[in-house]
Amino acid sequence: MRIFTQADVAYLEDVIRRYAEAVQPVFLEFDAAQPAKCHENAEIFFTRHSDHLVVRGWLVVEIGGAAGFFRLVAHSINRSPTSAFVDVTPLEEADRKAYCFIPHLGSDRFVETYFSFVNADAASIFCSDGQGL
Repeated sequence: MRIFTQADVAYLEDVIRRYAEAVQPVFLEFDAAQPAKCHENAEIFFTRHSDHLVVRGWLVVEIGGAAGFFRLVAHSINRSPTSAFVDVTPLEEADRKAYCFIPHLGSDRFVETYFSFVNADAASIFCSDGQGL
């Protein structure tokens, strides 16, 4: 079990503060994509389409009908040459409509720490806006 540090809390609070800037990625069907393998899917898509850079970040949804409570799921998508966000990972249509994407800001090393702890295969983070975790 991971214990969150003050830096962890500050990072996650920043993600939630940027919720208003979240985007709804365009879904592209991709024959090599597998459910719950977003990081691998984005990397494979990039190897086949090198102009679509991999972007790490978070799928975010407000939960429980209680304003200010969020579920964050580590997620990877691609950015097209026109700066559109594209998601090749298969999701249920209801999930695709509910979630939006917030890109990670900061170093790759920092995000790898979170992605090794929270990823599409393992767990999610639940937090509230500005109230700490």
